[in-house]
Amino acid sequence: MDQLLSGDETSTTCRVSSVLNRDRKEYGAHHMFDGSEISCWNSAEGSPQQVWLEFHRTVHLRRVQVMFQGGFVGEDVQFLVTTTEEQTFHALPLSVHFDDGNALQSVDVACDNVTQLRLHFGRSSDFYGRVTIYQLLVWGEETNA
Repeated sequence: MDQLLSGDETSTTCRVSSVLNRDRKEYGAHHMFDGSEISCWNSAEGSPQQVWLEFHRTVHLRRVQVMFQGGFVGEDVQFLVTTTEEQTFHALPLSVHFDDGNALQSVDVACDNVTQLRLHFGRSSDFYGRVTIYQLLVWGEETNA
């Protein structure tokens, strides 16, 4: 049964490529996991932007859900992972396109023995390259390894 692998109640940690005005308190990565639809991670200007999740355990990824702010949606998306078999990041063979809107959007992922996940946004729907994410939910299973 799938469980939430990201968020404050898990051992997963998150880093991002940038934060708007370097104001981590107001726009930091932790806001993607607080369950609120009014707080968010807001990147600084420029492309690319990235979100790194380190699970600190081995997991089987099954689904990633993202809620962007319309007009600030990540585009040219790649999902990169490290696994117990391959410790360097490699792209998953997924064709990912997020709609430019505010709805929670899902991507089915089938990748086992994952230790890290990186969402790479090559560009943004925003002219200045900013990305805004209100929620990031990663679903799957922890392994017994």
